[in-house]
Amino acid sequence: MTLPPGAFQYPNPGTNSETYFGVHPVDFTLEVVIKAGMEWFLTTPEAPDLVFGHLKSTWLNSRYGQAKIDDIGDFIKKYDIPIVQHWSLIAEKSPCISIQLLDANEEEARAALNDHSDMLDVLDMENNVIGRTQIGYSPIVDQMHIGIHSNQTPDLTKYLYYLIIYLLNGFKSQLQEKGMMLTTFRATDISRLNEYLPENIYSRFINFTSFTIAPYKKDALPIIEEILGVHVPDDRSGDTEATDSATSDGMRFVDLT
Repeated sequence: MTLPPGAFQYPNPGTNSETYFGVHPVDFTLEVVIKAGMEWFLTTPEAPDLVFGHLKSTWLNSRYGQAKIDDIGDFIKKYDIPIVQHWSLIAEKSPCISIQLLDANEEEARAALNDHSDMLDVLDMENNVIGRTQIGYSPIVDQMHIGIHSNQTPDLTKYLYYLIIYLLNGFKSQLQEKGMMLTTFRATDISRLNEYLPENIYSRFINFTSFTIAPYKKDALPIIEEILGVHVPDDRSGDTEATDSATSDGMRFVDLT
């Protein structure tokens, strides 16, 4: 199977890539993947045959066949299809593809003791190890929601649905290499979202779960008191005594000055 395309390449297996810290931006990653896949579809002559090849199967060929595949490819190519990150832009940008986060949580079943993940060597200019940094992590599960919207015809929504599913499946192994695992998906039927959008917009939604690891440096931030400029005496130095006092209403406080 030919996978999409040279515009979305990763290091060869075995290459040590740089460690990136923070929460994996799943929504932005999906936007880049879908844009790359759409570019592949628009510029690769055999792409429509790969995505809609079943229309040439025994049962469908006489009614649809190659002619229908060509029509679908030409039909999709007529439209500029932006990707938006918010509901409010759907009506303005339609036809479009929207990316929404339905729910996210830290998965306790995949968490380790004290969230310890690794030790990272700290190198000087000559690549000598001069220290080590503790790396923690959060295992994060995101429930993602990709919407396909058209104010032209429900046919465009249907064709784009098949294309997006093909792209997500085709890129799944590459996404996993970059630390983002996609689960199986489920989708809704074409509907008019009268509650949220104008009645002439047809939508179909693809729902799936992604799993990522969010690494962070445990000693990267100063303590909060330093950020706020609050002096915290060191009891071990003996330079300050903390006195325990009581207010008139019985509430107790500790004087650190």
